[in-house]
Amino acid sequence: MDSDVTKYALKLTTLQADFLNATLFLYKESRNDNRQDAQIARLELRVEKNELQF
Repeated sequence: MDSDVTKYALKLTTLQADFLNATLFLYKESRNDNRQDAQIARLELRVEKNELQF
């Protein structure tokens, strides 16, 4: 009985660690996407300004 409890507790701990790693990965990816969106917006503004000058 105790070995079953230990086995399930270890499995739960592993699942929690996997979930945390996935959450951190998604958070980092969303930050990178937001940063890239901001860079693209700045580049689009530069292009528009250059087009107006010509």
